[in-house]
Amino acid sequence: MKLDNDLVRDILLQVETDVDGYKNHEIISYCKEKFPGCEVRTAEYHMKYLGDAGFIQGSTATFRDITPAGRDFLNNIRDDGIWADTKKAIKPLGTVALDVVAEIAASIAKKTFNLP
Repeated sequence: MKLDNDLVRDILLQVETDVDGYKNHEIISYCKEKFPGCEVRTAEYHMKYLGDAGFIQGSTATFRDITPAGRDFLNNIRDDGIWADTKKAIKPLGTVALDVVAEIAASIAKKTFNLP
């Protein structure tokens, strides 16, 4: 399955809203409830991928929280303008790894705030 970067962002934004770092959430029921317009299998795959990438913590069936790496990524892509610029930058590259998306977003965020 091809990774949908917009869905990755949507998931991280939603998870951030819903987690407290203590309660486990069952992935399939969470996807059904929170992403009704998305095929459950697609949302579930993306949740699993975020776990494998170290952006959310949990198991193959549950999750508990966003990891520090996941929060760093989310904070860099939270702003709609930065996200739009990130997507524009990666579009000519076609499909890129999530860590490349994260690096590009961090670079754009730094430029936006005039950071070295």
